[in-house]
Amino acid sequence: MPGLSDGKSNRERMRGFDIVGGILSVCWPVPLLFALQEGGAAYPWSSGVIIGPLVAGVIAFLLFGSWETWISFKTTRDAIFPVRFITNPAMGLLLLSMLLLGMPFYAAVVQLPQRFQSVNFTSAERSGILLLPITLLTPVGAMSAGLAIGKKVTAEIALIFGTAVVSIGVGLLSSLPTGSHFCNATYGYEIITGLGLGLATPPYFMLLHSACEEKDVSVATGALNMARTLGGCIAIAVCSALHHSVLRSKLPAFLTSDQIKAVEETSAYIAKMPADVKEDIGRVFGKSYNRQFQVMLGFACLNVVVAFALALVRKKKGIYGVMPVRTVENEFMKKVEEQGDEKNNKEEIAPPLNAPQGQSEDTGVGGISRLRSQRSQKGEIELKRLSKFKELDV
Repeated sequence: MPGLSDGKSNRERMRGFDIVGGILSVCWPVPLLFALQEGGAAYPWSSGVIIGPLVAGVIAFLLFGSWETWISFKTTRDAIFPVRFITNPAMGLLLLSMLLLGMPFYAAVVQLPQRFQSVNFTSAERSGILLLPITLLTPVGAMSAGLAIGKKVTAEIALIFGTAVVSIGVGLLSSLPTGSHFCNATYGYEIITGLGLGLATPPYFMLLHSACEEKDVSVATGALNMARTLGGCIAIAVCSALHHSVLRSKLPAFLTSDQIKAVEETSAYIAKMPADVKEDIGRVFGKSYNRQFQVMLGFACLNVVVAFALALVRKKKGIYGVMPVRTVENEFMKKVEEQGDEKNNKEEIAPPLNAPQGQSEDTGVGGISRLRSQRSQKGEIELKRLSKFKELDV
């Protein structure tokens, strides 16, 4: 959205919107995810119901990419997804990492309650309560990471550590017992997973400010959220396909085709089964959910590798450990310096004469802190000078 103080009319703002890109951004994921989720489950992969949406999703994705490329390089419109995000290694790896983080996040929040109902035979209300260790520890981890970054550790290290903790938690969730008895260790596994998801989230938005231009921060933030949601949707589609595959290979040993169909539609049908049959069904469901989290473990471990690669790329680009600093004025934040002080600001930023060639004393995190301190002292002197002039006027 353009700023309200940009001097443009509403018609000019609407003319700059990427309406076609917005429509295409919705058109390509919906049929593609539908085909991935329902293929091999409700319909066979050779069915036209699956092939049609699959082909349409791929074509719409290619159209979306082509349109955004043309918008970015051939027009003055604001692309809904600027292609320069992908061509920039620091930004591209950041989006990929967020997509991979969304996969175990959605899988844990969506699949675990279903596991508790189908394997441990709990009620829907009870399954939501059993999910609380993840949902409560995620904000705690996010708050801890936000407080530590910049003071104790860099955002890159926090991201690597957070993704590693997520991998440990997901790996533990993939080893849960398949019996109907609820294992108390599940609470601990959920705490580790939730803490890791929380620790890994804030670094993305801190790294974002130095990975792209400041004018692109708002669009890049939306792209990050889109990547996380898209990764979660892909994960749920993969889990659903795996789930139906396991059920249809294991359940025919003791259930009829009609019973299998009823079991796949709702877990309430399992409660009507005899105790021994219900126990066998629960074990099959437990193996299915363990396999799903084993696949999610692969994506979580891949995210650790991507986080390491991101740290190396940022170190090579000279932005490792750089904290976000806002310099562009908008309707929500005004510049501290007046226009008359621009010359003085340039003199402050300039490197000293005895500094090595090509290197500024005020680069990096320490230089930014010194520059802030200098500007703060200068602002205090200016305020004292203005107050003295006001007394003279009186």
